[in-house]
Amino acid sequence: LVSLFFLNLSADTTTEILNEFGIKDTEANRAIIASIENSISQRDVEDFKKIILDASHNATMVKSELEAIDAPHFLLYLAMTESKFQNRATSSKRAGGMWQFMPGTARAFGLDVNEQVDERRDPFLSTDTAFKYLDFLNEKFDKWYLSLMAYNCGDGCMGKAIRNSGSDDFATLL
Repeated sequence: LVSLFFLNLSADTTTEILNEFGIKDTEANRAIIASIENSISQRDVEDFKKIILDASHNATMVKSELEAIDAPHFLLYLAMTESKFQNRATSSKRAGGMWQFMPGTARAFGLDVNEQVDERRDPFLSTDTAFKYLDFLNEKFDKWYLSLMAYNCGDGCMGKAIRNSGSDDFATLL
């Protein structure tokens, strides 16, 4: 997810990324950002453009929802990274929909997931739910990079990682 912000990285952009994600400005964290930047190939850039074009209806809808709730613009890329904006996407772990919700998380945040209906596949309902879930995570962790990590692994796992490492520092957790 973070790598999408490094397409034209400069010192000012690095500072902006650190600030936007709530990452402490340290040499170790800057080194990680530089490493991510260096790992981006031209093919990655072309894939990114293709995903946005192929799923422009969902990308546009998510962008509009983000603007309506004044959420950080980088959240647009979460759905792209999770599913390429595809409502029918399903992971090997049973995460489903554009936002790749696990069934239990989807239910906990108000989506119906059963044999008759799977609201994880509804782009509007799942987008609203994703923003509720992200709001919950950001309230809990108070830093966007922790919230995004927790979105991927679960808030319990993120809490355990912080406890085990003794730190919520970006570089330490990675």
